[in-house]
Amino acid sequence: APYHDFVVAADYLYAVGLTVTDPDALTGGDTCQVAVEPGQPQGPITVNFVGDIMIARAYEAPGGIIDDYGVDAIFAPTKPIFGDAADLSVCNLECSFTDQGTPHPTKSVNFHARPENFVGIVNAGIDLCDIGNNHIVDYGEVGMLQTIGLCAAAGIPYIGAGSDDRLALAPAFLSERGIRLGFLGLSNRTGRRWNYQPFLDAGASKPGFGYLIPKNLAESIAAARDEADVLIVQTHSGDEYLAAGAPSEGTPGGAKLLAADGYLEEPPVEASEPALGDPDFRFRNEPLPTERALRRQALDLGADVLINHHPHVLQGFESYQGKLIAHSLGNFIFDLYYPETMPTIVLTLEIEKAGITGYTLVPAWIDDYITQPATGALGREIMDRLADYSRDMGALVAVDPFANSARIYLDPASAPQSVELVQATLPFRETAGAAVSRPLELAGAGPLSRLVDLSGEGLGSWEFRLGRELLWHGGLEAEGATFWDLTAPDEFLDASEAAAGQRSLAMRRNAGQAAASSDQERHLPCDPGKAHSLLGWLKTQNAGGALVEARYYIDRNTGTALASEALGPALGGTNDWAQQWADIATPAEGDWFEVRCTLTPPASGEGRAWFDGLKFVEWEPWQPGAAGTAVAHPHNYRFVQFRATNPALAEALLSYEETRYVEDLTGLPGGAAPAAPVLAQNFPNPFNPSTRLMLSLPAGGGSLPVAVSVHDVQGRRVALLYEGRLSGGERLSLDWDGRGTGGERLPSGVYFARARLGERS
Repeated sequence: APYHDFVVAADYLYAVGLTVTDPDALTGGDTCQVAVEPGQPQGPITVNFVGDIMIARAYEAPGGIIDDYGVDAIFAPTKPIFGDAADLSVCNLECSFTDQGTPHPTKSVNFHARPENFVGIVNAGIDLCDIGNNHIVDYGEVGMLQTIGLCAAAGIPYIGAGSDDRLALAPAFLSERGIRLGFLGLSNRTGRRWNYQPFLDAGASKPGFGYLIPKNLAESIAAARDEADVLIVQTHSGDEYLAAGAPSEGTPGGAKLLAADGYLEEPPVEASEPALGDPDFRFRNEPLPTERALRRQALDLGADVLINHHPHVLQGFESYQGKLIAHSLGNFIFDLYYPETMPTIVLTLEIEKAGITGYTLVPAWIDDYITQPATGALGREIMDRLADYSRDMGALVAVDPFANSARIYLDPASAPQSVELVQATLPFRETAGAAVSRPLELAGAGPLSRLVDLSGEGLGSWEFRLGRELLWHGGLEAEGATFWDLTAPDEFLDASEAAAGQRSLAMRRNAGQAAASSDQERHLPCDPGKAHSLLGWLKTQNAGGALVEARYYIDRNTGTALASEALGPALGGTNDWAQQWADIATPAEGDWFEVRCTLTPPASGEGRAWFDGLKFVEWEPWQPGAAGTAVAHPHNYRFVQFRATNPALAEALLSYEETRYVEDLTGLPGGAAPAAPVLAQNFPNPFNPSTRLMLSLPAGGGSLPVAVSVHDVQGRRVALLYEGRLSGGERLSLDWDGRGTGGERLPSGVYFARARLGERS
């Protein structure tokens, strides 16, 4: 009989599994729990999951990434957040690795990678592959079996496909520190809808993937449930596109210039249906009700978590009966060149003997086919979008922008929360018989949760609207994406000039030259039924004219703009950094946009211009405003704007609350209030255009008068940021834009903040 000595210690029973295989390749097994030497708690094991990995097609093209850099270059940037960041790592392997077989006779898109490139999967640190998807039999059973053989040779278990349905529905098991994890893989993208014969699911004597239907879910979960401490079901399912249609699969798009100075042909999209000839397709960013119902069945039947992939884009998280459904992890390594498919994540499960105890995620971006960690504002946009997607499905995605990660709470009430009171002075200008404020960027550590009050002389009644930022790449920072089309030496990212952060977009032109322009590599989607605003910072030196404009297009591929609207008049001559903003018109067919920056040359000499802080805001409708208005959160609203009936209103004071879903707001354990008042160091520092100050009061005691002011190096007060009353335990955040009490912009220099509380300073 098999015998094993355990030389480990734990505070739980160790799960031990035994699998036997007979001469006919039939397998069976059993599991038992073994008492080992008592030990101290060791904390959870961690398991990382990513979406689709496909390293064929453009990756293997002559002169492509693998030829020039090697297959490991594809995975190297994300290995610190994926393969090296957890005890176990799991992926969906979206292609066969084979040099055998022939393409599927009726499918329009067939993938296969060279077998020698499977070493990239091994070196990436992947511990289990889900091969149950609509591409595993693209080169027939022989291609699938060669892929399975490569997994076996590398010691990597697989799930989801096999030479018959029994093998395709079989579980795989991994053990880590005595915790036994069971995995199942199923798909329902069979090709029946499009008559892709032979269909892609496995049968009694037919190769393919495990068919995702209720009967197979019930039987496979029942067979694996008692053999695992935690059972993880992965599915490859869901619709990729909205009803408007799918993209063309037959004609490649434009070429993409890579760092090696060689061109890679952009591949056609991998679609689940034939091309309908509609260039205005959209990816589906939320699951259908029928998809949600089927995935819930897996949890009802005994699975502990369900993780789905296939739609190519991220979808939200759902909390169901105390368990998690990840509706789509999107692509992770893929050669699609649609901006919607580039955001991605690494999802981490924290698992103890009793079950799954936590869920976290880290954002990433597929940049020129190589996935990079997404940091800074880009990472936050990805995480906040998932928070917005997930809120109505009962899961709370608590984003920590400073840690560049998020934690998922299945019970929103269990998430730690702290509220900051923020004040900001808003300038207004007359527009169409009303006063409209400059859009206020919500740049705090947590989302806007309540509009406390708006006050101003002659304010009258007011409205507000909330906006999402759609450009994502207007800060020009090194955050994991290179999305600006910089094709000439006189268009570059300048690390010596910035309105905020570390870089700006710079252009230079000499007299007599043509104008220089730069925009994004691809058009971005917008909703022409909604209103939009454009914001940006510009600086010039002997410029003929520097201009920022939004350009609209009828589809994602056309090069001819339907319409354009400038942010403001061209800025000529020499000017220090100045912000412009405009509420802009959107044409009825303007489904796509880009932001273009242009510099015209001067009459003589060399002209330069710098652009930074570019924002394209898409607004929700105006709604009536009132003190104390609550805002559903978390969300990915990045701006708020106000409109007052009094056209003469010049400015108003806004007080609002932000809710942060992480502890330790004050730097003390558990986010406790400080023992004495604390005026924290402003952030960022140095700053341009704005910085945030935070005042924290000790708990206890009644309200007291508080004033927060800014002073120059001679001690003169140049700005009063707050004057009012606060109670013990409250926190006040103040955004200062470098302007004096009269609204004038103060010169660059050193300034000091002062807080007065009653008679104390």
